[in-house]
Amino acid sequence: MEVSTMNTIGIQPVAKEEFDKLSIKVPYYRNRWEYYSVAQRMVMVENPKSVLEIGASYPIFNGSETLGLPWDKRALIKHDIRIIPWPLEDKQYDFVVALQVWEYIGPQQEEAFQEVMRVSNRAVLSFPLGWKSCKPDDDHFNITEETISQWTLGLNPIARELIGGRDKRLVLAFDFTKKDNKI
Repeated sequence: MEVSTMNTIGIQPVAKEEFDKLSIKVPYYRNRWEYYSVAQRMVMVENPKSVLEIGASYPIFNGSETLGLPWDKRALIKHDIRIIPWPLEDKQYDFVVALQVWEYIGPQQEEAFQEVMRVSNRAVLSFPLGWKSCKPDDDHFNITEETISQWTLGLNPIARELIGGRDKRLVLAFDFTKKDNKI
């Protein structure tokens, strides 16, 4: 297990101007600000002291820590999120943020969500919703709200926002400190 050193300055969202510069340098990030900024807003409502971003080669929060998939060489914490348990302490983070990640970790989505619940008090996750423009063997193809509910153990999100036109993204916020959040 790698030792974690949290930023004592606190968590701050990456500004749009900084994100725009990144999207010029790394084309993958083009056209992502809309749902990234929604996730930032959902997190910053709680003024978190600690955030773990999963699968974020370039974090959207200054001061966060990152955990990745095996191909993510930039992750601060070197651990494959598909391997359970994660080498993290219970309730170590105020928030876990995972944007467009869950579709890649099958079939461990439910177990990984249990780990999110274990290591954090809250989470913001985004999912591709109903994408049919890609091939049927693509990880993003035709994910439904029922699929997402299964991956998130049927927990009722405290906030949700649907982003996009043809290829939609569903951004959900969860609060694991509430006792009765089952659907």
